[in-house]
Formats: sequence, C-alpha cells, structure tokens
Amino acid sequence: MFALSFFKNFFVNQILKLVFQQILGSKKDFQFRERLFHALCVFMIFPISQIIIQNIAIGLYALILPWSFVFLYLLMCYSISRYFKKFELATVLFGIGTLFIMSVNYIYNDGINGPTMIGSFIPMTLLFVISNTRLRIIWALLYALVFGQLFYLEFNNTDFIKPEYLSEKHRYLDVYGTYVFSLISVFMIAWFTQTSLKNEQRKTKQQSEKLKKERYALRQSNSQLNKLFSIISHDLRKPLGNIISYLDLLDDDMLNDREKELIKQDLYLNTKNTHQLLENLLNWSRAQENGFNFSPSKINFHDLLFNTLSISKDLAKPKNISILASYDTNTIVKADKSLVEIIIRNLLQNAIKFSPENSTIWFNAEIKDNQLAFQIIDEGDGLKDFEKEQIKKKATDLSWHSTKNNHGLGLHLCVMCASTHNGYIEAFDNPKGGTIMKFTIGA
Repeated sequence: MFALSFFKNFFVNQILKLVFQQILGSKKDFQFRERLFHALCVFMIFPISQIIIQNIAIGLYALILPWSFVFLYLLMCYSISRYFKKFELATVLFGIGTLFIMSVNYIYNDGINGPTMIGSFIPMTLLFVISNTRLRIIWALLYALVFGQLFYLEFNNTDFIKPEYLSEKHRYLDVYGTYVFSLISVFMIAWFTQTSLKNEQRKTKQQSEKLKKERYALRQSNSQLNKLFSIISHDLRKPLGNIISYLDLLDDDMLNDREKELIKQDLYLNTKNTHQLLENLLNWSRAQENGFNFSPSKINFHDLLFNTLSISKDLAKPKNISILASYDTNTIVKADKSLVEIIIRNLLQNAIKFSPENSTIWFNAEIKDNQLAFQIIDEGDGLKDFEKEQIKKKATDLSWHSTKNNHGLGLHLCVMCASTHNGYIEAFDNPKGGTIMKFTIGA
C-alpha cells in the first residue's frame, strides 16, 4: 500500500509539474516576471468566471457582458506573452485594458461605494511586480489620473453614477466578494514572487558554489602546470645540455677510443634518463587530466618484472651496480600491469641514479596479508626526512619535488599508482646506508 501510494503521489506530482510548466513556460525560455505574469493571468481567469456567476446571482445583468469581455481580454494577453512571446506588448495591453475595464466597472458598479477600488489593486500589484522602475511610475500616474478623474466626475455630478444593486445586501456581498478575491490574488502574487525568488537564490547559490569549485580547480590546474614547466625547465635542461656536450666531444679527434667509449656510456645513460623523465611527464600529465586508466587483470609476477628488471640492469652496468632480485616466480597478482611497471621502473632507476659505483641494489617481493609487498634497498645517500614524511602521507602534489636530486616527479607518480591499487609507499633509512623503499598493492 505504501509503495502504491508513493508511486501514485510521485506520478501525480510529475503530471502537475508538467502542467504548470506548460502553463507558465519553462525557466529556460521565460524570465521570472514573464512566468509570474502567466501565472496570475491564468489564476485570475477562474475567479472572473466566478464573478460572472456572482453577478448573475445578485441580478447585476449589465455587468455580465463587461466581465465576459475581461475574461477574453485576459486570455488574449496571456496568449500574446506565452505563445507569441510578446511580453512587453502583452503587459501594455493588460495595463491599458484593465484601466479601461476598471473605469467602466466603476461607473456601472456604484462608483466609490462599489468594489472597483478594491479590485483595482490586483492589476496594479501585478503591473508593479513585473514592470521596471520607469514603467511602474507610469502605471502609478495613470491609475492615479484615471481614478482621480472618476472621483471628480462623481463628486461634481450626482447623476454620473447610478446605483445598480437590487438591495444593500447585494452591494455588501459584491464588495466583500471582490475584497476576498483581491486578498487571494495579492496573496498569490506575493507567494509566487517569494517562492520564485527563493528558487532563484538557491540556483544562484548553487551556481556560485560551482564557480568556486571551477575556480579552485583552475587554480590547481595552473599550479600544476607551473610546476610542470618548472620541472621541464630544470630537469630537462641539464641532461639535454649534457647530451649536446657529449655529442660535441665525440667529434673531437683528440679523444682516444677508451675516452670515446666512456662518453658513449654516459651519453646512453643521459639519454635513457631523459627518456624516462619525458615518459614520467607524459604519464603525470595524463593522470592530472583524466586520471589513470585503471585496468587490473591477473598476471604472472615474473612476466611483469622480467622486462623492467632487464632494462634496469642495463642501466646499472655502467656504474657496475648489481641488482639482486628475490621473489616467487609463480606468484599471480591482480593488478594493472602498466601502473605497477611505472612504480618498479621509477624506484629502481632512482636507486641506480643515487647509488654509488660498485654497490648493490636488493629487490624482493612477497604476498603478505592479502597484499603484494615490495622492497627496493640501495646503498645511496638516502632521502631527506621531509621527503620520507611526504611519501608516508601519500603526498598528492609536487610541492616537495626536488629539482636538485631530480627524483620528485617519479616518486609522485609512484604514490599515485600505488594509491590507485589501494596501496601505499614508505621510505626508511637503510642501516648500512642508503634507502629502503617499500610499497604495496592489493594482491
């Protein structure tokens, strides 16, 4: 029963919402004052029908035709604004028409003793709400001028107004009925105006919050872009300069074969490091724009490591650095292959970069507590304390990037890739000197 009642109320509300939208017009196509005009026109059509019936009941047959004309005239003004979208024309016709109708009603409906003065506040209120300041002044002056003239004529000519009521009872009923109608109309104008203003304020607030978020995102994007340019200008300038210098030296006939071989090795290392940096920049920029494309699948851990370890060992040869790996070759892990390769490749190459010659790097991995835990241990200078703390906290910006050591961007990418796998990265001091980098991913 509850579900039936809920769906019934829901569909009724939806139907009513569509009906009101058709009557008033959509917010996209019509301004607030236009929709208010449509609402009041439609609202006034129904009570005018009641007034026509009321005049028939109390014997004011002479007013039936004028009120019928009012009914049709109001319908015409509504149609001109709603369907022909001539709002300004509709309001002018409405204002002039109601002044004329009120004047006729004043003359034939007991003048100052009748209900016309009370009923005139309905169109005046509507015109004041939907018009701009200049038009409000014009309408106020016109109403004051027209009714002032009617008062003057009635005061100086006793035969100007002829009573039409069959009795005082009918006059009081007519005045009270008009008063109630005017009260309801003004209430509806105030209610619709207040409700619409609240909706507009809420919409404005939502748009303001959206703009704040967009401005914040834009500032973040600009900040990241500035940092990216800073990284490019600092981290690429030196290795590219070295490559150019090495190429110039290779053209020097004064160098012997041994010196040229050493230069070629350094040139190779600089080129690989520059390529790695460019690849990190590309991965980072893609992640900033769209996030990582996370596509985990079941893969053999040995197959995942084989190519990365081979490349890393080649990079370690010129410095005579040994990389010793320890892991179960049969380990199956569910992970994104490319993201895990980014982590391992960056951490291993950082270890090679900051390890002294003739040293050793230990790499091991094991499944522990439903997570695949890695350790990369080097014998280099180690990380600064604040860098270890930032890694521990899963830093997500480049504010701690060290252009001096040239490893901040790679570590940043590693943190992002590990977080995507619901893992983390930590750095510890190696008791024998150097750094222990530990990271985990969900197994």
